[in-house]
Amino acid sequence: MARKFSSAIEKSTAEVKRKYPVARGLMRSLHGSGIDFDWLADETANYIRLYNGYDQMDDMGYYIGAEWFTIWISKKNPMQFRITFQDKASYRQAKRWATDKYLNDIVRQTLSEIVKKMRAGRAGKRR
Repeated sequence: MARKFSSAIEKSTAEVKRKYPVARGLMRSLHGSGIDFDWLADETANYIRLYNGYDQMDDMGYYIGAEWFTIWISKKNPMQFRITFQDKASYRQAKRWATDKYLNDIVRQTLSEIVKKMRAGRAGKRR
């Protein structure tokens, strides 16, 4: 099922991608393997917020629903992040299938790789 978005959130997503390489890298890297929806993004004074859903499958391989989540990334330290679920049903399903742990692991690993590349790029420019 396709989600419909307002032009304001689409404009905000484009702005976040332009301003924050870490958000752009995370949205580009984390697509597929259950994270099958279009990324949306906005920002607050202290956080970059990335929105998506995880397409959960049961043990038989049937889709049983999407778990809608938000990744809150600290602007000061991208390795400080948290994942929240957008409704009680998504939260309960994520706990039941351990999607919350899976998402935390892949976000941490992907952010670590992005930050490492960014630091290496800055170090190379200083030489």
